Amino acid sequence: MRQIGQLRHPNLVLLLGFCVVEDERHLVYKHMPNGAFSSALVSADDALDWPDRVRIVIGAARGLTWLYHGFQTSFLLQNLSSKVILLEEDYEARITDFGLARLVRTSVGDGDTSSPFLNGGFGEFGYTAPEYATNSYPTTKGDVYAFGIVLLELVTWQKATEITSDAAGEGFKGN
Repeated sequence: MRQIGQLRHPNLVLLLGFCVVEDERHLVYKHMPNGAFSSALVSADDALDWPDRVRIVIGAARGLTWLYHGFQTSFLLQNLSSKVILLEEDYEARITDFGLARLVRTSVGDGDTSSPFLNGGFGEFGYTAPEYATNSYPTTKGDVYAFGIVLLELVTWQKATEITSDAAGEGFKGN
């Protein structure tokens, strides 16, 4: 947790602290006033214009790039979705939940299969790469696949699990 708390990048949500009480574990992050990108997808009142959408994508991509290439060993999200891309007041994107999959994997012993990732618990439906059905070994490719789904959501302005055949046309109306 200390290592994750020391990660500093403009496109990562700042981890302020954590608390462990018996079986409960709590993380305290910096408040993001515009919530998750997934919330913006369902809010017709605050439809983002294209410059804001592009800023969100570029910010998320910068955060992911830094997590992958800023260290000797990459930090994989393994649960990238529009829910873990949070938005600042100016709609600058910040990624949260980075490094947690690694923390879970390293906290289980050799031969222990209680890891949520090994049991299919990581990755949200609609964002998980198809190859994880047969191979649960994490790679950056899985995160890149999930990022592609986030891009699809940004263009169509619909959630990945709710995209319809006419969704592409709706994403371009008015904005």
